[in-house]
Amino acid sequence: MNQNGNVILVIILVIVVILIILLWLIKTNSITYNAGNPTFSPSPQVSILDDFSSLSDLNAEEASKLYMPNAFTLDDKKLDGPKLTQLQLDSSATEKKQGIEGIEPATCCHVALGTQATQQDVFNFYNTELKKLGWVSTKYDVFQTTTETKIYGWCKPKRLFRLGFFDKKEYAYDPKIGKDWNYITYFTTYLTGESSSARCP
Repeated sequence: MNQNGNVILVIILVIVVILIILLWLIKTNSITYNAGNPTFSPSPQVSILDDFSSLSDLNAEEASKLYMPNAFTLDDKKLDGPKLTQLQLDSSATEKKQGIEGIEPATCCHVALGTQATQQDVFNFYNTELKKLGWVSTKYDVFQTTTETKIYGWCKPKRLFRLGFFDKKEYAYDPKIGKDWNYITYFTTYLTGESSSARCP
């Protein structure tokens, strides 16, 4: 083969390699191709933070307003009525953000409650009402804290509802806090955002 033939072969090989690379980029969605406008452009990428549910997503859930009847909110000065104030709910809400060690998901409606009902009654209420709203039981991403005696979780895509029970003596670090509490059951509830990769169930 003469020198011109070698040059042509090299050119053909280069073109083939370029085509293979372009096809791979299109297949992996690294770039997009518009036949009407034959130019290549980067595909929009969804950030990890965007993949998590936002605070507004959680507040839009009916479960964010789900509280057991005759369960009272616990306060460091007194026993509040069963109706939660918007200030109490807003003070517990946090928007998702990128933290030093990773994503800190959005949370809302975190409140501590006391009731004369048993733990089983409390669980039955939330289990029944949440399932009516389309939530399913899950153990994924449901971790028990050192102050809790038992925990339960329910999920929807990118959302987690958490119910945790605790002892009065474990929750009230200051002996002045809750000295007049006389409930049978103490528990907390809240919603937290998840990513699309979170299993449910």
